[in-house]
Amino acid sequence: MRVLIVSDIHANWAALRSIQESVDHVLFLGDVVNYGPKPRECVEWVDRNASLTVSGNHDRAVSKGWEPRCSAPYQRAATHIKEVHRKLLAPSHLGYLASLPLRVSIHLGRVFFEMAHSSPYDPLYGSYSEHDLLELLPLLQADVLVVGHSHTPYVVRVGKKLLINPGSVGQPRDGDPRASYAIWEDGDAQIRRIEYPVSETVREVKQMPIPNDVRNLLVQNLETGKGATLEFAVQS
Repeated sequence: MRVLIVSDIHANWAALRSIQESVDHVLFLGDVVNYGPKPRECVEWVDRNASLTVSGNHDRAVSKGWEPRCSAPYQRAATHIKEVHRKLLAPSHLGYLASLPLRVSIHLGRVFFEMAHSSPYDPLYGSYSEHDLLELLPLLQADVLVVGHSHTPYVVRVGKKLLINPGSVGQPRDGDPRASYAIWEDGDAQIRRIEYPVSETVREVKQMPIPNDVRNLLVQNLETGKGATLEFAVQS
């Protein structure tokens, strides 16, 4: 069995459509919207292709009009683009996002997967490090815990259990601008990176009706794959 694991698309359609894998299942870990220029296309892809999906904090923010409650350098960007996306998405898209569960458990064959955007114990907003999650792993019944949110990819095995964070498809922040995702196959998992037309997404971001400092922040992130610092956000 082959499973594609994706997270944190953030409305980056050029990155998402670059992933071309033949798989049996797709698991999506939340944050299909906010930041990027193409929310509609990305929501429809997840609705059409994902076997199981959980909500991210930005999915809740956009669909319900809530505060995004993201990291400080991105708060201004998320707040502005939330309103842009609420206008771009149809009521059916917003309803779909609002309906997504916070936590899902499933058996795929004989393997028990546990899914949450941030952590099983704080699915939307927890800032859990890899170390934190590794301490939780023995307490869970799941064979595989899959999370997103941090935009930092990793695969760690602890005994017979696996911890997987596929990183971010649409907004990597680990210094590598390529789209990031994971493939689980027959008990093993690996992170994969794929180049996509970053310039296309940058061009579309520059056309969005957002403040210049927000635009500059997003372009910097897309082109470098580096997460913004608070100093960058303030100086911009």
